[in-house]
Amino acid sequence: MRVHFCSHNGCNEVIPIDSRYCQKHISEYKPYKRVTDTQRKGLQRAYNLIERDQKANSFYHDKKWTVTRQTVVVRDMHADAITGNVIPDNQLQVDHIVPRRLCKDPYDLNNLWCLSRINHTRKNKIEAHMSDSALKHVGRKWWIKVLKERFK
Repeated sequence: MRVHFCSHNGCNEVIPIDSRYCQKHISEYKPYKRVTDTQRKGLQRAYNLIERDQKANSFYHDKKWTVTRQTVVVRDMHADAITGNVIPDNQLQVDHIVPRRLCKDPYDLNNLWCLSRINHTRKNKIEAHMSDSALKHVGRKWWIKVLKERFK
């Protein structure tokens, strides 16, 4: 019978290969569901209609943003700014280093970089706990340092 370790960080319990977590940790995790690109697009469309504010929605669907985004993606060669890994376009996020609501020019190429979905989510979670004045003064080097240190 094939076995492996529990996927919970730090747990060394040996479990059958068809299980992801041991009995102790299975209740802590939701069952994993694969999401197809079609389902993801539907979720994004619903998010844009219901949750995202209309100003942001119109900004991210503007032709000028589409051209700017593509310029950044080509400049950064589809690479995640934190890890340097090449990311497929559907997994790539072009992010404002200083949040769009706080910067003077949202199309400034020096304030934009490519991040993987996971690094973008991590950055947003950290941003949520920071004040606007602090966010205005942090730069690319600081974000790279923080994201690399916290998520080794």
